[in-house]
Amino acid sequence: MMSSIQTINYVIKGLYRDSVQLMEVSDRVKRLPGVVDAVVVMGTQANKESLKPLMLLTTEGEQAGPNDLVIALKAKGNVDEILEQVKKILFETKIVATSYSSIDEALKSHPDIKFASISIPGKYVGDAAFKLIENGINLFVFSDHVPVETEVKLKKYAAAKDLLVMGPEAGTAIVSGVGFGFANNVAKGAVGVVASAGSGIQELITLLDSYGIGISHAIGVGARDLTRDVGGIMTQKALQILNEDENTQLITLLAKQSDISVVKQILETEKISKPLLVCLLGHSQPVSNYPQASTLHGLALKVASYLSKAKLQEVMDSLMHEVGRLRGLVVKGDG
Repeated sequence: MMSSIQTINYVIKGLYRDSVQLMEVSDRVKRLPGVVDAVVVMGTQANKESLKPLMLLTTEGEQAGPNDLVIALKAKGNVDEILEQVKKILFETKIVATSYSSIDEALKSHPDIKFASISIPGKYVGDAAFKLIENGINLFVFSDHVPVETEVKLKKYAAAKDLLVMGPEAGTAIVSGVGFGFANNVAKGAVGVVASAGSGIQELITLLDSYGIGISHAIGVGARDLTRDVGGIMTQKALQILNEDENTQLITLLAKQSDISVVKQILETEKISKPLLVCLLGHSQPVSNYPQASTLHGLALKVASYLSKAKLQEVMDSLMHEVGRLRGLVVKGDG
């Protein structure tokens, strides 16, 4: 007799794990014997909504708060035993080179540190971030649910000290070849990227890499930076930094779900001496005198064209070769 499939939610109150950790945990849980489907998430409203179409949300999960962890399972067999294995995965202690009990302790051991990554519940980000900025440290803030007023204060404080706050909700950044978050392994080069979309950074730099074009830095400013609430504080600072960076010859600005008036104001007021290419995803109307694209592929081709006509021709030849190859596969498949 086959075991019936059960859908259960197990909620652990007050346990925080960031989304990178939870993606890894979810992947491992899905491979456990008896598990049909599994998602392990924080109990935010958005995450709970995402469980509904998967038929993975129960009453217990619905009652979870944003600081609670939800184990959502479809499983057969001994569910209690499966849950114990999941909890064991969650609470595994990973060996790291060094751990510290406080920011002060870490700074004392590493007084020359220039960058820090923050991945804690959003409501706690402010205190940690202000202390790090005070000590002259640039930030990559992976955390979400950071109050917008906290984001504005942090970015104003950092900008006044010529520091970066990448994020909140920053998914990707690359600084001098060092990756933060979901960074791709791409070639170094002369193109600097400023973007309000981490996935946009990933696709753009991957396209450029496939064209043989490398990047100097890719600065993710966070999804809200180019909204009216934040006003593009960190976009302005990132453009200034790349404009002064000796390894950057060409700058690209990538904006997604942004307030066009904010983008326009920045482009009108910032004095950028280097070539600047702009991509407003889904927005074809020009907002400035700078060359503009509405798609990532369009932006990548503009970059190639700006670097040299020979590079553009090389890219176009490569694209046509790929189109021909794909057509051949389609014809072969139909045959």
